[in-house]
Amino acid sequence: MYDSAAMLAAEKIFSPAPADPLALIDDQRLRRFVRYWLDKRGPHIATRRADIDPTEIPWILPFIWLYDYEPEGRRLRCRLAGESIRETYPMNIVGMCLDEFLPANELPEIHAHYLSVLDGASIGHARGRVYRPALAQGGYVERVILPLTDESGLRVTMLIGATFYSLRSIASPEALVAQTRSLIPVPLDA
Repeated sequence: MYDSAAMLAAEKIFSPAPADPLALIDDQRLRRFVRYWLDKRGPHIATRRADIDPTEIPWILPFIWLYDYEPEGRRLRCRLAGESIRETYPMNIVGMCLDEFLPANELPEIHAHYLSVLDGASIGHARGRVYRPALAQGGYVERVILPLTDESGLRVTMLIGATFYSLRSIASPEALVAQTRSLIPVPLDA
């Protein structure tokens, strides 16, 4: 396994908090999803898993994914993947950990970003180009990553996110540029 603490120290993904926590998010559906999460958060460090009601967010369900945090090994295991998410992988990722399905060259940066969201109870955001070699597809992606707590509202135990891909068939990833990733700190009074 890799040393995620070293990756976090080496990676520069933090950015100053914008006046509007949604200012970095381009896609209106992702903004709406973050607003929903913020509205459900209440007095807790992050929204409790029990407060997310799928019947209130049917418009985002095909694009949602949910990961359980496994403290031993600091792994993230996919509990749920919406239809659109499942279509971007050549296998069923439900039940798998990130290191079992992400391309090896993308894993350290993505894993570090997700753990930063989990550890800091922040909103994670990424956008840019993506390439899926197994599908020979590339294009644009934008995603948000949101922490979820246990019933106490004090301990982050899961991540929920939504990802929008715009993919097309391409022969090679050389023309695609890297993604930008950021953490958006969420003040307790947000």
